[in-house]
Amino acid sequence: DPYSAAGSLGPEVLVDLKFSPITLVSALFGGSAAAFSFSLIGLFVLSAYCILRTFTTYLELSLEAALAAAAIFFLNGFALANFDEVIGQPYFLAPLVLHAMLIFTNRQIPWNAVLAVAATTALLSTTFTPTAVLALIVVYSISLSLGLARTFDRKRRLVAIHVVIPSISLLLLAFLYLPIFDAFGTYL
Repeated sequence: DPYSAAGSLGPEVLVDLKFSPITLVSALFGGSAAAFSFSLIGLFVLSAYCILRTFTTYLELSLEAALAAAAIFFLNGFALANFDEVIGQPYFLAPLVLHAMLIFTNRQIPWNAVLAVAATTALLSTTFTPTAVLALIVVYSISLSLGLARTFDRKRRLVAIHVVIPSISLLLLAFLYLPIFDAFGTYL
């Protein structure tokens, strides 16, 4: 029962809302239905942009192939059924994380590291763990395999990047995840 906080272990219990980028952006713009809708539209546009850039820049495919990938991404059953729910938010944040990780693995400068950490933190902040973990496994597997295919001589560095970035993100979200981990270790 989401309204009694049964099963909720983190700070979300206090406000009865999932802690996520969409919730925070909507709150910044007044918390109305219009703010929520525009926040979602902004996320969808950003996701589409990242898909197009990833397919054209890093996979070196045509714009038509990238547009087809974006259409499939948005028109599949999971996306259509969960586009306005917290269960679907990690799905729509995954292209941002993939694009940020590909940018960082190709050019390792501080700004790209901040971008990768911010994208991963945004995805992990949705706190819907099953979708978030699955999205991160897929995204990090693609990013790592593309990085290894391009430059195999940096495999230790690439693996370290793919371990350190989510670790930093989890540390940034410690206020959100430590109560959950504590509950699992003590009374669950």
